[in-house]
Amino acid sequence: RLRLKRTFYIQELLKQGITTYNGIMLPSYAHDDLIMEKTLEAMGETLERVAYAEKQDKFERYLEIPIL
Repeated sequence: RLRLKRTFYIQELLKQGITTYNGIMLPSYAHDDLIMEKTLEAMGETLERVAYAEKQDKFERYLEIPIL
């Protein structure tokens, strides 16, 4: 269940253009205030989606795994 939640979290961040390292954010001085603001906004939206999927207990429904 934790693995599904983490995968969904990373998936939803990627949809918003935010990359992580195994779900961990790595900010640096290269990130200005605007980028940090957008990142926090995207993270909030992502956490709302994760909470919604968890409430339904249906992470599998929302995972989009590409078929190669």
